[in-house]
Amino acid sequence: MSAIIRVTRSNEWWANRLRKFSILINGREVGKVSRGETVEFEIPPGQFDIQAKIDWTGSDLIKGDADDGEVRSFTVSNGDTLGGLFRTDRYLSLEESK
Repeated sequence: MSAIIRVTRSNEWWANRLRKFSILINGREVGKVSRGETVEFEIPPGQFDIQAKIDWTGSDLIKGDADDGEVRSFTVSNGDTLGGLFRTDRYLSLEESK
């Protein structure tokens, strides 16, 4: 029994284009995603949280629930790169895809 978390990184041409973003699920790094790449992670059904990070900064923490067999999709991109220097949860943007 498992659910899938799918993360797609936008194909941006500016800041961080050559660097990978770390993906954390339930506080643990499960992998990295490159520019224009989609990755999938198998998780147990139930509550989860997800966050994207690069160095000391990253995205907001998103909490959710996933049922057995469900696929939850997210998109990560550069966020507020200037404001992210002062608020470490704004440098990257992580949003659930519809």
